[in-house]
Amino acid sequence: MSDPENPEKGAKTPGRLGPGTVKLPVAADRIAALSVRYDCLGPSGGLKVSNGTALRAGTEVCDDSATYGASMKAKDLAGRKFGGAVKIEADKRTRWRVSVSVTDKDGVKQTVHS
Repeated sequence: MSDPENPEKGAKTPGRLGPGTVKLPVAADRIAALSVRYDCLGPSGGLKVSNGTALRAGTEVCDDSATYGASMKAKDLAGRKFGGAVKIEADKRTRWRVSVSVTDKDGVKQTVHS
């Protein structure tokens, strides 16, 4: 959408605009593995994704032909903790797409797209 505040107005373009969050369908203490795939669609600038203290990743330059990714497993946390949402830090003019896959401790995998 072009304008997150008024989604019914303006031309429709792919992705979300500016900073945001993606709420996870699983409680943070039930996460066994978390994987984030993200596209920074432009304009040029950076994009950072994070989840609690467990995962931090990003890119300094937007390239709409590239998909980036990061993942973390509970067994590799070493004192860090998962959070209940994936936070996206971006300039208010930067457009992005995120896909988050979560596997819970029972082995159930769920994916959230934003």
